[in-house]
Amino acid sequence: MKTIDGKYYVLDDAELRSAHKVRREKDSKNVLRCQCPLCSANRKKEHRKEKCVAVYPDDGWAFCYNCGNWFWTEAWYDAHVAPKRNGHKAKEQKSIDLSLLRTDFPQAVVDYFEKERRLPMELVRRMGIRWIPRTVDGSEEIFIAYPTFDGARCVNVHYRPLHKEKGFSQEAGCDPIPWNVNSVVGHDTMIITEGRNDALACIQSGYEAVVSLGNGASSRMELFDAFRDTLFASVRTVVIAVDNDEAGNGAREKLLRYFGSARCRVVRWQYNDADGQTPCRAKDANEVLQHGGTAAVRACIEAAEWSPIVGQIQVEQWEPGLHEYYELGMIPEGVTIDLEQLARLEKLEKGYFGVTSGFPGSGKSTFTLFKALSLAVEHGWRICLYSPEKFPYKLLYHELATMLIGRRLARDTVDEETYRQAMTFLADHFYVIDANRCKGIDDILDAARQVRLRFATDMTIIDPANWVDQTQAKGGDPLERANYIIGQVVDFAQVENQLTWMVAHPRKPPLMKDGVAYVPEMWDIAGTSDYANKATWVEILQRDFVQKRTMVYVRKVRFGHLGCVGECCVRMDEDSHRFVGFREKTTDSGSVIQYELELADHSNWLISKSLQQQIEW
Repeated sequence: MKTIDGKYYVLDDAELRSAHKVRREKDSKNVLRCQCPLCSANRKKEHRKEKCVAVYPDDGWAFCYNCGNWFWTEAWYDAHVAPKRNGHKAKEQKSIDLSLLRTDFPQAVVDYFEKERRLPMELVRRMGIRWIPRTVDGSEEIFIAYPTFDGARCVNVHYRPLHKEKGFSQEAGCDPIPWNVNSVVGHDTMIITEGRNDALACIQSGYEAVVSLGNGASSRMELFDAFRDTLFASVRTVVIAVDNDEAGNGAREKLLRYFGSARCRVVRWQYNDADGQTPCRAKDANEVLQHGGTAAVRACIEAAEWSPIVGQIQVEQWEPGLHEYYELGMIPEGVTIDLEQLARLEKLEKGYFGVTSGFPGSGKSTFTLFKALSLAVEHGWRICLYSPEKFPYKLLYHELATMLIGRRLARDTVDEETYRQAMTFLADHFYVIDANRCKGIDDILDAARQVRLRFATDMTIIDPANWVDQTQAKGGDPLERANYIIGQVVDFAQVENQLTWMVAHPRKPPLMKDGVAYVPEMWDIAGTSDYANKATWVEILQRDFVQKRTMVYVRKVRFGHLGCVGECCVRMDEDSHRFVGFREKTTDSGSVIQYELELADHSNWLISKSLQQQIEW
């Protein structure tokens, strides 16, 4: 194995001779397995001979699944990487004769710099700028020449036609390295502009370490490579001062990726006019100099903000919410539904992920729909549903309508007007994802995301989890794919601020345990333990068909303001499909809990409860 720059590794051909080919059922990709030259010798004795490195010889790279290091293959490195590195033979640079460039500036050039660009000729001469006459289309034109030096040697000259925005050129066969790169020596802060006149504006404003991109916004970042370990070795802060336009935005992004966001500050070229009150916005540094002077240029650069680090949470993102807690003196509880027994256990809030599990027939789907409809009626929530088991979807809406009206959905029990009102309410609050078109988790969540954007939904339900097509999920085995699905669902809940709920089946359990019916635990959910690990709420339903009641076991609540672990007893009313609670009673001895059923609710939820209390049913 070879080591490059102390951080890149190359697998020798000899190390690949002991590799064996991996058989792949789903594709014919060429994959080999071999031992890792970095970690195998240090592993436990029983694992030392494991071939933990996957090698992709056609693509030229390999990855160790134990230590996480990646490698080039020797053949790929020699053919594709080594020729691009600094150690290869340097390109021959042509000799540039500066004697052809003139320093006796005509008045037109003086006026261009001093009147139009507000740059003094003393600065222009000090920076080695010159000019040259050229014949273009039969007439002589003036071109300003900007020599580029690497140390004491002139390696390129950039030519700009006077008073024209097009027609730029440079010496043939020369790399457009950054202009004024020598100025960075000995400085820990460097300013990068898009154009040379912008760099001159910054130098005129008192800054020394200022360089310009060699070829404007289209410059290649690898032209900085030759200076990373030499002239730029002492640079700790990079001030990106490119133009405020589309091309400048692209250059800014390239510079941020190359130098890293952690040490970059970004200039926006916004300043206050001479009166100190009027905000002004300019395209670049030279425009600020022309209209606001050196003080405005300095104000813009000093106000440069640190570039956000991708993946870091900024203070301003969470402080307002924390201040709200501070003002209230508490963390607000989540919302509850009008089922007293469950309300003390689950206080629901958007942005979290919950799971319902239980054996087939325990009522998981109906109970989840009941909670969703309660949230829609009591709190105005809108619900996005992925429920392929409820196909055809008229069955789903029939169940929802029955719950909403509180009685059997038939003409002899529900009049036409009430039926139409129920359909309007359901159409405004429930949006179903087509399971025939959306099968994988990415498709399902993308559809749910679009539904949220159009209809402002508050909750997304995936029922059941085993209907999600795992072949679209990333991962090499069913466990990895299941973990990927859960991770995507959790991310969706947080990013889209949705209460996201999944209904998941448990693995096949023993029917009896210690002589009693076995109640599944949250670790029994089939597929992965991430259901239990990543969920905020985990509830298990166990139905007693003899007693005609269902126990709801809330096995996990992540935060105290969102409920507590416990259990409650409910029964589904056959006529309304609504769930009714049992009141708990203990015997005189206190050792046995008895349950007393509450009265079923058959009221029409389309009518407010305060109004219903005034009606003699």
